[in-house]
Amino acid sequence: MKFVNLFLKMLIYILLVWTTIFLVDYIRVKNEKVPIFCIKSESSRIADVGTIEYYGIGYKVIDFNSIDGFDKMKIGTYFMDYEDFQSEFEEYENMIKKTSNTILLKTGFREEDAEEINVEIIKEANEIIDIIKNAEFTKDTCDGLNDYLMYINMSENEEYGIEIFEYDNVHITNIEKGEAKLDSTSSKIINNILNKYIENK
Repeated sequence: MKFVNLFLKMLIYILLVWTTIFLVDYIRVKNEKVPIFCIKSESSRIADVGTIEYYGIGYKVIDFNSIDGFDKMKIGTYFMDYEDFQSEFEEYENMIKKTSNTILLKTGFREEDAEEINVEIIKEANEIIDIIKNAEFTKDTCDGLNDYLMYINMSENEEYGIEIFEYDNVHITNIEKGEAKLDSTSSKIINNILNKYIENK
């Protein structure tokens, strides 16, 4: 009888500890935070940029980071699979298509030398647009030459020049707004996107 009581107490204690561990990770995942009682599985990294799986004691977490910007965390059993959320992916893609922006880049100083490059990844196009929206334009310009011309949503009314200076500093120009000198963080984002598309051209 004593053995049974001891076994039951141990079982209850183990269940309480497990419940606490699970609840901590569950709450963290629901708040889009990485679980702390799980092991990150590098071998299970999904080939869509950065989706990662984590394994806990009796449960699993998938941290989605897909190329089109789907960025959610899910928690479930070991049987939970990437493909289980296909309907959510499709719903997200449909929503993005309705609200998406496009960026068209033109390279070359002369029109006859220009190459057109579409920034196809919606997340990146929106990053560029957010930078422009938050930039502080001034009517003073440095009279530099545009390295690229950029059109938002294929509109000539939303035409911007991109000037790249020493140390990869980026200036954004617009006929009406003037010129904006981007900070190092924004310059790095623009340069990374440009390099990716120009190198792949």
